[in-house]
Amino acid sequence: MPPGSKGPKPPNAPQHTPNAPSGEGSGNTANASKAKLKPFFWDKVAAKPDHAMVWNQIKAGSFQFNEDLIETLFGYSAADKKKNNDKKEPSLKDPAPQFVQLIDPKKAQNLAILLRALNVTAEDVCAALWEGNDLPVELLQTLLKMAPTSDEEHKIKTCTSEISRLGPSEQFLKRMLGIPFAFKRIQVMLFMCSIHEEAAVTKVSFETLEVACKDLQGSRLFLKLLEAVLKTGNRMNDGTFRGGAKAIKLDTLLKLSDVKGVDGKTTLLHFVVQEIMRSPRRKRERKFYQHEIR
Repeated sequence: MPPGSKGPKPPNAPQHTPNAPSGEGSGNTANASKAKLKPFFWDKVAAKPDHAMVWNQIKAGSFQFNEDLIETLFGYSAADKKKNNDKKEPSLKDPAPQFVQLIDPKKAQNLAILLRALNVTAEDVCAALWEGNDLPVELLQTLLKMAPTSDEEHKIKTCTSEISRLGPSEQFLKRMLGIPFAFKRIQVMLFMCSIHEEAAVTKVSFETLEVACKDLQGSRLFLKLLEAVLKTGNRMNDGTFRGGAKAIKLDTLLKLSDVKGVDGKTTLLHFVVQEIMRSPRRKRERKFYQHEIR
């Protein structure tokens, strides 16, 4: 090439075909020029030859999604990420405590509010724990939720300040911790109060779960949903260690509504369902699906 001459012009970038379908999600070189999308966090499941999985039934599925639409809705924007990272939380100065604080301030505030609402005193609770008398279920549940951590318990037990200098919640907990295994006692009391009700609820839940599992095993719509989620997720994770998945944990389905598009309204769940119903074959089967959902 003569000195000073300009090199050949680079080839034009490939143009997206309007409404171009996709859905392979294989992460191969053909996808190298595709736009980077927001990641979809999931856990892969390794295939086991001796273990049948529902994912084995969807390898040859026909689902395809609109490549242009997914890039428009879930395209990754570095500028947006930087903008979010640059946001600074307003600095708030904590007011000087009037009492000696030994536990998390938010926990102390919540415990004080709940104790006032339940109209109980430390003396009442301690007497019931010593004597094994019944306490309201709501109170037992509240006390367990507000149980101090091991670090907080150590601070309360070793505090040498006069009890009058402690906050209301700290005073309450200090009196309770004077009883051996106070919170273990509360756990036992709550178990005894609720065992029959909990057993009945658990039995109904297992029966419902069994029926739901049988329905899903024979549902063509559910298989199509799994196929759509797998292919869409592989496209979003293309080029990362999460891409190229052959099977994923089913709790991934719970995360679909957490991934929002650039409009802040459309979720990945909306997109997947829309793309399932968009295909010509799905339109013909829509009546079947609507009947199945009912």
